[in-house]
Amino acid sequence: MAKEMPHSIEAEQSILGAMLVYPSLVRTVVDQDLHAEEFYVEAHQRIFGCMMDLHENGQNVDVTTLITRLNDTSQLALVGGADYVIKLSDSAVSSANGVFYIDIIKQRYHLRRLIETAEKIAEEGFDSSSSLDDVLDHAEKEILEVTRSRRASEFQSSKEVVGRVIKELEGCDPDRATLEEYADPDSEKDFGKNIIPR
Repeated sequence: MAKEMPHSIEAEQSILGAMLVYPSLVRTVVDQDLHAEEFYVEAHQRIFGCMMDLHENGQNVDVTTLITRLNDTSQLALVGGADYVIKLSDSAVSSANGVFYIDIIKQRYHLRRLIETAEKIAEEGFDSSSSLDDVLDHAEKEILEVTRSRRASEFQSSKEVVGRVIKELEGCDPDRATLEEYADPDSEKDFGKNIIPR
């Protein structure tokens, strides 16, 4: 059975609820460059998107304005109704912990992107019609695209990132390629060899 992609529903609920209770946290969210697509739950993406619309239009972000906005855009039922929005406000954490929860959401999002990217790279490796140069070139571009989306202060070492992705992939399907050597930047083995099935 495939493993579930990295995410934290609790962190998502906590930050959304806190934004409804502490207006100042909306500015923190903007400063931290949090985006709707970084949420794992689709309902949370919709809710956050409406919150940002309210903020950008100069309106207060609170339970009443959010419910109204969701209803006006025919999304209220899609996110679980007014009851779910109210439940979010009840789960609000202290605004002082906002950055902590934002960081969790961002980390899980980037891990999902890395896993998806690594899976695409592995698929290309299994494709006998793909040359090693093509696989390497595409792999480099895909990984760079993911890392560029992070702020410089949030970068992790490449060995840490690739090692974590490998564990996720092998946990999903132990019969897939063995990629341990790829995690070692000093490895003398080339990428093409590392993605050949056992």
